[in-house]
Amino acid sequence: TKPGAIYHGMGVSDDGNTLYAANDNVTNLSLDILDVSQIQARAIAPQATLLSNFTWPSVSIPQIPIPFTIKGHKYLLEVDEFNSTSDVVGAARIIDVQDPTHPYLTSNIRLQVHDPKNRAAVAGDTGAGSAPSGGVAGHYCSLPRRENPSLVACSFITSGLRIFDIRDPKHPREVAYFNKPTSGGSHAMSAPAWDVEHEQVWYSDSNSGFYAVQLTNRVAHWLHSH
Repeated sequence: TKPGAIYHGMGVSDDGNTLYAANDNVTNLSLDILDVSQIQARAIAPQATLLSNFTWPSVSIPQIPIPFTIKGHKYLLEVDEFNSTSDVVGAARIIDVQDPTHPYLTSNIRLQVHDPKNRAAVAGDTGAGSAPSGGVAGHYCSLPRRENPSLVACSFITSGLRIFDIRDPKHPREVAYFNKPTSGGSHAMSAPAWDVEHEQVWYSDSNSGFYAVQLTNRVAHWLHSH
């Protein structure tokens, strides 16, 4: 739909009329929102129309946007991967898309170790390196459902599996984690999968294998809250 767009991952609204696309063209690291209602309507010679292009501070490589709602309000869960050329760690964020022509950043989903001012304190930690294929950077996140998901799970490479409470989208907070590094460190690269019925999150670590992680305490309770 526009020259130079290189889409890494995409998400579609439940009604099929809006496409959210993570653009990882190095000259335009951003999110595109497109009206694809003509395609959804199976029109002859359909056209997709760009509604907006949006980027954010600390962008690295936009990976995938996932639409969801909280109390009927429309948001995207967007996750970046790896690091930028300026060594800004990619992580995740919540973007308000209630008005698809004017999206804006609601909040960031980050760990303390992602903050550049904390890098020196962990410089000797094997897992805190900033190599493009490792370090504490982000890679994938997922939701247990699209409507009032309550929680989000993220794979943060050497930081393992991290789970955040997003019931208040302006103030996400980490509420659980699982990390079992080998001597070579963790390498959590997969998109976490949710088994809501059994209150589990499944993910794989390329250094040590597959894990089915049992949620406990209030985290398991929040998984069922709408």
